Amino acid sequence: MSVFSKICIAALAAAVPGALAEDLTIKEGQVQRDGKDLTVESVADMKEGTVLSKATKGVQEVQEWKHVRKTLQQQPGLVEVNGELKVASGHDFVVSESKAKLTLTSKDDAKNVFTVERVDATTKTWGKAKDANLKDAEDSVFGADSKFEELFTSEVAEKKYGKITYTVVRSDAATPASVTMILKDPEFTLEITQGEANDAEWKSTDEKFVYEATNADKESALKKGKEISIKQGEAENKFNLTKDAECKDKKCTLTLQSQTSQTTEFTADDGKKFLSGSEGDNVRHEVVVSEKEPMMWASEKQESKNDADMLDYMKGAQEGVETWSLKSPAASSMLLWWIIGGSAVLVIAVICFFVFGGKKNTESDDESDLDTSDDEEEDAAATEAKEEEA
Repeated sequence: MSVFSKICIAALAAAVPGALAEDLTIKEGQVQRDGKDLTVESVADMKEGTVLSKATKGVQEVQEWKHVRKTLQQQPGLVEVNGELKVASGHDFVVSESKAKLTLTSKDDAKNVFTVERVDATTKTWGKAKDANLKDAEDSVFGADSKFEELFTSEVAEKKYGKITYTVVRSDAATPASVTMILKDPEFTLEITQGEANDAEWKSTDEKFVYEATNADKESALKKGKEISIKQGEAENKFNLTKDAECKDKKCTLTLQSQTSQTTEFTADDGKKFLSGSEGDNVRHEVVVSEKEPMMWASEKQESKNDADMLDYMKGAQEGVETWSLKSPAASSMLLWWIIGGSAVLVIAVICFFVFGGKKNTESDDESDLDTSDDEEEDAAATEAKEEEA
């Protein structure tokens, strides 16, 4: 193996562990990265693919959580309602089932179409016939006793109602899956700080969300489930704290959610889109699984966690027993550039060593050889002189 190969392998072995893994510090109930406390925001900002690893002293297995995107079925999921982000929870999917269906089309006017479905296969009860706009047909169209069950089981391809003859098509139609969602505004965080005095008021740092609290009320008012009023422009809105305020020194972080909520049933339109109400409604809300969905920390063997829960879990680490480290997806690419750059420097150094340093050493070696030859001649002459004297 060449000298260059050995140098490269040694450099790579030394670089890989440190470049890919970054140790986090647990200090006084806080998780620190580069000497700074991690917050819910900084955990949420970690790139997709980031891995947090927990090692426990005396335990060989390492627990890992990876930052990945959610899907609609995971709770809570973020969706877009008419382009506005909402949190969707309370998902209750209804399994599609097959139902008997009749389609009746006027022989004289193809636009005159009615559909009717069997609502109960056991009692063979049929629902109301609906027109092309999914509005219930007038009783006079098919009469009070339409006998749709007989029509469905018969071989008759045409049926006359009043003065109109309809072409009848029988089929088993699958009803689309539906989902009931409770929609709420997403959670957000608000930072409040205290003035210089120990009993000074606490005030928000965001001028768009104006909130004030007295120092005496802070401990009781900023608990999970408590309601607070925040002034937004001229309006004053109510918000709930979804967790206890996180306070350190003269700064607190509040995690809030609007009290407004809406329960709506949506019908699946395709894999990612749901529509509210029936197709005949004039106003229909479109819900789309958002590409801006919040990230979650997923683990193969542990329960998935949101950003706040992940931070709380890390804060609970036992100092000296449990350690946390972070692997960034960008680290590998940075490592590659370090290896490429370092290898280039090594190549130049090795070339210089053999071209310049090697040549100089060779000349010195030649001179040393000449000096040795001269010494040998002198020793031989001295020996010869002694022999003659003897």
